[in-house]
Amino acid sequence: MNRIKILRYRCPGWLFGLAVTLIPVTALQADSGPLVDTWLLVSLERTTPDGKVTCPYGDAPRGYVTYAEDGRLRLQIAHEKRADVAWPADKPMRPEPLGYIAYFGRYTVDYETGTVVHHLEESVFPDWPGRVLERGFSIEGDTMTLRRSDEKGSDRIVWRRDGAMPE
Repeated sequence: MNRIKILRYRCPGWLFGLAVTLIPVTALQADSGPLVDTWLLVSLERTTPDGKVTCPYGDAPRGYVTYAEDGRLRLQIAHEKRADVAWPADKPMRPEPLGYIAYFGRYTVDYETGTVVHHLEESVFPDWPGRVLERGFSIEGDTMTLRRSDEKGSDRIVWRRDGAMPE
């Protein structure tokens, strides 16, 4: 503790300001809004560019996502009929064949634009840490919908507050 005080008093103010500036924004954001909770997965639908709707994790996938007040998140999604998968060591893992997605990290949220950004720190997939996943979201009562879209199509993921009664 004394060492910290000594450094604090010997360190010029501009240097402290520089150090604070270099800390990623995701490390600083706290949240107490309606997103903060543990959410139970209700459905996950994928729509292809030609309009075909599929359920890549089955009709009754299982999962949770937790958004904590300190800006941390945890997400897990499992296929309804997830089987043991032996994966070739020379091929990168992908969510659909594995039937499981899991990652954790930090999030930033903009309630005005309805956008949440997941900053992945670790994942079951070795090439996912460091990824930034932007999602649109809306909350109505105890139901949250996350949306994602790109040139390959779009996803619509519906969640219910854990502990809330199904509608």
